[in-house]
Amino acid sequence: MSAEDRELLELARIWLPYGGPPVGEILVRFGMSTTRFYENIARILRSQVPSRLSPSEREQIERAAERYVGAQVAAG
Repeated sequence: MSAEDRELLELARIWLPYGGPPVGEILVRFGMSTTRFYENIARILRSQVPSRLSPSEREQIERAAERYVGAQVAAG
């Protein structure tokens, strides 16, 4: 997992209890829209098993990504 992927996932995890990271935070830290942020989150969750996430956190982040990009991010 790249350093940026870890940072993206960590930001999603930190802001999870608050409904996700603020648009401004995503833009300033990564220079991307919220949709692009969650497209990246979906890609990370599809291709890797992040060990720092609990199963509950992973499921909640997957649902948030699905809301933004309509992606099927189901863990397999």
